[in-house]
Amino acid sequence: MKQYRKSALFATLFLAIVSIGIFGFIETSKQESLLTTSTSTAEKFIPDPTRQAMQKNLQNQWLLGKLCNPPCWAGIIPGKTTANEALELLNNLPEVTNVKRYEGNTYGEFDWDWVNVENSGGRLFFDVSNPDEIVETILPSFTGYFDSNMSIGEIIKVYGEPTHIRVTKHGPTDNIHGYEIPVAYEVEFIWLSQGFAGDSGVDEKNTQLNYKMPMYSLAFFPPTLDGYLNYRGNAGRTLQSWHGVDDVLNYLAP
Repeated sequence: MKQYRKSALFATLFLAIVSIGIFGFIETSKQESLLTTSTSTAEKFIPDPTRQAMQKNLQNQWLLGKLCNPPCWAGIIPGKTTANEALELLNNLPEVTNVKRYEGNTYGEFDWDWVNVENSGGRLFFDVSNPDEIVETILPSFTGYFDSNMSIGEIIKVYGEPTHIRVTKHGPTDNIHGYEIPVAYEVEFIWLSQGFAGDSGVDEKNTQLNYKMPMYSLAFFPPTLDGYLNYRGNAGRTLQSWHGVDDVLNYLAP
């Protein structure tokens, strides 16, 4: 459990950094709202053998498109699903616990944990300026919950090659996505026409991309360039067209 919590902490810190960059216009001092469903405030606990089976089930359900196809995740569709509908769907997932709502002037947010793993789950953003509070972006994190992460190759087998890629150079001491070693380059694989992206990374000793690279978190957004830029902000403008596995240095924005 200590190992899960340590990895989950790295993932949570990364998601916090990402969301500041993505939604810089969300107030930094958020007011938590009371939730109307009892399951969103109740902690779930499931024995580890059952939890491990649930992990793989959720992973496979998404990967094989059994629940729905991107940009849909767990029945939630960015650009269509309302916040109330998303809350109900999250609370109905046995893997999800401790859903909390935060709200600013323009955007609201649901945070959740994976069952049995503190500070681990993901985040979902919705537009509170719209009366229906439409979901804009879903950011489930798998680090700290799944015992093994999906690889870029597994995702390509199901959804095809990414359309774009975005490479970001990090400092020599940065850690991302639960890595416990420095990662020199953050690599985001983007399926723009399908409305999702996945994050991975490489160190400076081996900058060659490969199909075994693990995905540490995913993002789902409306399947347009505007939908992606609303998620990533100005940083998203450094995306490059995908031309296959290559050295990450060849994908750095000029």
